[in-house]
Amino acid sequence: METCKKQSLKKSICPARRVLNLLKGKFTLEILSEIIDGNIHYSSLLRSVEGINPRILAQRLHDF
Repeated sequence: METCKKQSLKKSICPARRVLNLLKGKFTLEILSEIIDGNIHYSSLLRSVEGINPRILAQRLHDF
């Protein structure tokens, strides 16, 4: 019975955990800020987020 309660609790926390895992990534908040400001093209994001590697930018965009 206790195991069932733990499993249902994990399922209810799962969406929140996914969001937190996404937000803790390096450059994620900077990328989201630029997207909110209207920079939606890959090349403009690459120019505006200082120090980001193109591979990392592509991975973060894929994760969204």
